[in-house]
Amino acid sequence: MTVNDFRHFYRAIHDYPPFDWQEKLLERVVDKGWPATIDLPTSSGKTSAIDVAVFHLALQAGLGMQERTAALRTFFVIDRRAVVDEASEHASKIATALRDSKDEIVADVARSLRSYGVEVPLKVSTMRGGMYRDSSWADEPNQPLVCVSTVDQVGSRLLFRGYQVGDSSRPVHAGLIGNDSLMIVDEAHLSKAFLDTLGAVQDRYMKWAECPPAKPVRLVQMSATMKGDDKFDLKEESIEKDEKLAARLRASKPAELRTPKKKFEDEMISAARELAAGSDARVVGVIANTVGSARAIFTELEKTKGAEAVLLIGRNRPFCSQELWRKYKDRIAAKEGREIGGLLFVVATQTVEVGANIDFDALVTESAPLNSLRQRFGRLNRLGRPFVAKAVIVLRPKGDVVYGASTENTWKFLSERAPMDFGVMAMKALLEGLDLEPLNAAAGAGPLVFPAHLEFWVQTNPTPSPDPEVAPFLHGEQALDAADVQVVWRGDLGDDPNKWKGIVSLAPPLAAEALALPVAAVRRWLKDQEQEVTDLEGVAIQEAKEEKRDSGRSALRWRGAGKKETKIVEAREIRPGDTIIVPSGYGGADQCGWNPGFPETRDIGDEANKEQAELGLRKPRIRLGLARDLDRDRLAELLGRLRGSDDEEPDPSALKEIVEMLRVEFKGTPRIDSAGAVITWPLQKKEKPPTLPAPDETDEDDDSSFREGRISLKVHTKGVEKFARRYAVGCGLGQDLVEDIALAARLHDLGKCDERFQSWLLGKPFAGTEFLAKSGDNRRLRPAGYPDGARHEMGSVVAASEFESLKSAHDRELVLYLIGVHHGFGRPFFPVWAEDSEYRFAVESDGLVADSGSGHELGRIDSGWVDRFWDLNRKYGYWGLAYLETILRRADCMRSRSEELSGKD
Repeated sequence: MTVNDFRHFYRAIHDYPPFDWQEKLLERVVDKGWPATIDLPTSSGKTSAIDVAVFHLALQAGLGMQERTAALRTFFVIDRRAVVDEASEHASKIATALRDSKDEIVADVARSLRSYGVEVPLKVSTMRGGMYRDSSWADEPNQPLVCVSTVDQVGSRLLFRGYQVGDSSRPVHAGLIGNDSLMIVDEAHLSKAFLDTLGAVQDRYMKWAECPPAKPVRLVQMSATMKGDDKFDLKEESIEKDEKLAARLRASKPAELRTPKKKFEDEMISAARELAAGSDARVVGVIANTVGSARAIFTELEKTKGAEAVLLIGRNRPFCSQELWRKYKDRIAAKEGREIGGLLFVVATQTVEVGANIDFDALVTESAPLNSLRQRFGRLNRLGRPFVAKAVIVLRPKGDVVYGASTENTWKFLSERAPMDFGVMAMKALLEGLDLEPLNAAAGAGPLVFPAHLEFWVQTNPTPSPDPEVAPFLHGEQALDAADVQVVWRGDLGDDPNKWKGIVSLAPPLAAEALALPVAAVRRWLKDQEQEVTDLEGVAIQEAKEEKRDSGRSALRWRGAGKKETKIVEAREIRPGDTIIVPSGYGGADQCGWNPGFPETRDIGDEANKEQAELGLRKPRIRLGLARDLDRDRLAELLGRLRGSDDEEPDPSALKEIVEMLRVEFKGTPRIDSAGAVITWPLQKKEKPPTLPAPDETDEDDDSSFREGRISLKVHTKGVEKFARRYAVGCGLGQDLVEDIALAARLHDLGKCDERFQSWLLGKPFAGTEFLAKSGDNRRLRPAGYPDGARHEMGSVVAASEFESLKSAHDRELVLYLIGVHHGFGRPFFPVWAEDSEYRFAVESDGLVADSGSGHELGRIDSGWVDRFWDLNRKYGYWGLAYLETILRRADCMRSRSEELSGKD
């Protein structure tokens, strides 16, 4: 397979050949590596940089870490909440073809990617805001991956403070993003603060490592406004070679400028109706700068006789956004021969500027900075069809509350040159040689990253105090009030907030049901105050009114079931990155997204779960309190029979009748929780792996020890070692590191030989039979003899120190460290618990037996553990050490997942 096969590969996947510039980019990448900047206009097909990254990785299969210049993981970063994500769809199409295509070249690429030690050639994930424990892109560290993300999601994870990521999982995400990865930042000029931060990380702090185990993240900026010598741009000869590309770039897009003589929203509505009446336009786009204005315009256009209207905003729950996209995709997507229906008004915010694969026949847009307008016009006649696509730009009379002076400067610039043609080539000719900085949206610079920031952030569990907020390092100093909070609505919470934690713990929230809003807007909403939001990342609209000092309505801050941080909070206590859960009766969102005046928000939790369960990604579940069309009296009777009473034994047959009432079919025996609130079925295993990755397990506590299937410690340990070795080899690590990680895997669970832990697994006194890793039973209360807060991995560290096998370690300190942190604790401090120092137990490994203790002494400040943590950070680097941890931790998790699916050794 050679560079020349790329054309065939691309055509086989997309049914059309690549543009000339796309082939030239691959040649450049193979010969010299990725350029620092890629300068391409909108509509030129720049998402195909993903194809180049994937093909490049396949070309270099078999090379070691030091020889390979292609990255295992590609992060395509777009600083917008794209309603319809062109990059995600594009990447998913590649992944599906690699999995299913019979084409010879595509099959060769798939085989090359599988040679990294994986079953699925390419996984695709999207991080557009999410929920705690839903970051499933991090499944396997050797997995070729394309992840489409916002700056918030990828940036917070890189800095060890991932939004909606548990304390213990932070180093996993940081390690994967910071090593062996390519980060392509689209419209990079919008993300200056993040680029400043990433530059400091790359140029300084990643170079501190004495023995980096992998190559650090590589940055590529895609932008027409970035300056630099190492730039790849679109040459005239490449345009001439491609008729379709030339049509897109040379299409005429005349724009009329209007200053409203009436209310701003009314002017936008009138202009949209005029364009629809005066042409053959079937899809008219209407773009406003704020969600409130877009909502008001949509409400009126929806009343237009003989027409439909849809509202597309980024401030929506992903499940609802996908429902809307599925309904209207065939009429608005940029594709050849799309469906032609009746008149459709597509009302949107700036969320469609980047990454949205939408094609308008006509456009009305609020005035905005020049670079934003050029992006919006990129959705107008996107494919360069042979007609003149007209547009109207409307000025907001009282000033732009989102962009400020750059909008005023742009309006003056356009007015002096009216009439305007926003065609790509026409604008390029007009702007050649001009200073565009006053006309473009200003992106705030990031604050300086000092060593102290990294010293705090790298401490992930427990979190230190103070703990610097990462939001300003992603979006600038103004970002603290603009950083996102995830809001989830539930219809079964009831009136007593003290019961909310227990209710939600039975059916934890999912990413698909969460709506991302700025923290300041959420606080004001809970206090019933007016607020306006924009779809820009890290931008808050300044409110004229001061907040009231009352506490407002309560919310449940969710950090996971059983976590003390999961608690009822007031508005003022909500922080960036929080996930809060509120009753459906609070209202605030409808099918189209954020609507603060909407009275009752639909609970979509079970619908979102059902969609993923049908793909084999989650256990099917139904919350009985929300199930429709049930005979409630009969259900209550059956639940009573199922529980039993003082006079009657429990009746298991009642569960079968409950399932029959629900009229659902899933394989396996269902379970119902003790409260009779949620019924679940076993995970539904699929023959073909889905293109979406499976949900991430938590490994920060001992829950995985109490899942389906009784698994012996010997079998589990052998499986984890096999997974760890495969991951380390697939990642291309040096042989010494491969052997040390495998050794740590072999010794990682020795602390489970503690008889008190075994009694906990069994639910009865341990009788000296074979040690278990998993019990297969529901979680039980800790036995009286096993101290509260005790961690078996600390016992594993002490036990491993006693075995001869540790002498074979190339880095003894690293092996002991990996054993100790394989559940995410000990970075840098371990839990402390009361323990009898005389307590000892026998530990078995590789047929040898040693005497060991519980390891509680590692919690002492003078134990040497903290010194080991900082010494290893200096040796392997902040991100390098996290990467080595990740390989062992994911091996443990993925082995546990395979055990859960099989339910046996």
